[in-house]
Amino acid sequence: MTVVGVAPSLPATVKAKWSNGDVTDEKVTWDSVQASSYAKAGTFTVSGKVTGYQPSVKASVRVCEKQNMYRPCTCCTGGTWTANHWTG
Repeated sequence: MTVVGVAPSLPATVKAKWSNGDVTDEKVTWDSVQASSYAKAGTFTVSGKVTGYQPSVKASVRVCEKQNMYRPCTCCTGGTWTANHWTG
């Protein structure tokens, strides 16, 4: 999540759920995010790559309107990152 005009901070790892039931944190390299993606409120999707895995993983980023310091951005107070899970 981010606010209009501020580049999102994407996670360095994603959780991988493997076919044997194991869940591990794997490093992800995200594609570049164009400033136009977070220039207005809404959502956009970012793709990333995990070494040794195809297809790409994806994260949905919510962009909220800026609020003043006395009224926090209500849409950014409790969401979570979402990314595809995969089996290997």
